[in-house]
Amino acid sequence: MAERLDLLMKHRDTVHRQIARLRLAPAATGYKITTCTEGPAQ
Repeated sequence: MAERLDLLMKHRDTVHRQIARLRLAPAATGYKITTCTEGPAQ
């Protein structure tokens, strides 16, 4: 049972890290779009 709990906790941590990265993705993509359409910020 302890092994399963360890596996589930590791999976939860992985999911939390993935969610954090996905939350940043729209901002990064928006920046790239702006840079391509308007040029880099001065």
